[in-house]
Amino acid sequence: MQRVARNTGEHDPRLNVEWPRLGRSLWDAFRRIGRSMTMNGPGPIMPENILAFQQLHGVKFTPWELDVIDAFDAIAMEAMQKKD
Repeated sequence: MQRVARNTGEHDPRLNVEWPRLGRSLWDAFRRIGRSMTMNGPGPIMPENILAFQQLHGVKFTPWELDVIDAFDAIAMEAMQKKD
């Protein structure tokens, strides 16, 4: 969403969230997980991207954290589709 805001100049109010200290590491991990690429640009985060991130960084997401990453990704994909 931040990239979309920079590229389009349209600021999504969801970017104004001040992250709680305990949620910051999950948000940072989400931002660092690689995305699949499609002919139309970035695609959704695939399970293999999450698995690779966990292996590379020595972390194991809980089911709740995976649900949050999935929700973040849905919002990000929605924002990227709106810019088109």
